[in-house]
Amino acid sequence: MTQDRAARTRATLIRAAAVEFDRYGYAATSMNRIARSAGLSTGALTFHFARKDDLANAVVDQACRLSSGVQERALRRDPERTPLVRLGVLVTELLRCMHEHAEVRGSVRLELDRPDAEVTWSVRWLEAVRKLAAQAQGNGGLPRHLRPEQIETLVRLFVFGPGSWRRDGVVPWSEYSELWATVWEGVQGSDGPQTPGRRIQP
Repeated sequence: MTQDRAARTRATLIRAAAVEFDRYGYAATSMNRIARSAGLSTGALTFHFARKDDLANAVVDQACRLSSGVQERALRRDPERTPLVRLGVLVTELLRCMHEHAEVRGSVRLELDRPDAEVTWSVRWLEAVRKLAAQAQGNGGLPRHLRPEQIETLVRLFVFGPGSWRRDGVVPWSEYSELWATVWEGVQGSDGPQTPGRRIQP
């Protein structure tokens, strides 16, 4: 098998696994189901991934690559955008990634199903959320009645919430991003400075 063909096969298997994990959860998804979904033999699957756990970790790794620029852009200092504005955009972009990439949706479901897993999709962007919330608190931009850890809880609810109730395999992007924009606008305007008329655009 050539390197290019092997890479394509791995990508096909990872995407198929992501779709199945997202749809059925980790426990109910078998290696046979993933192989069928990918249109490959079980032998071809186990050649690349000996265990289901290895395949799950590969899905998460791919999701991290697909969304790697999101937290980097959010942490980049911008005099035109406050930490709270950048945090709001960060979540909007995470929701967009969930809508566009099966690997991200699969990783969300895997994180719900495997809370003790060492490899998770959220580890890097949650760090960005904490940093931005702390910056907002430090410069007086965070409403006085809110704490950084409460902001983190709110973000977790929005990002992981769709994975706990949807059944059609697609995040309702327009509806959910608009809801987030409305909630986040309220957070920015509840107490303390905000940019008049500024709204997070999905």
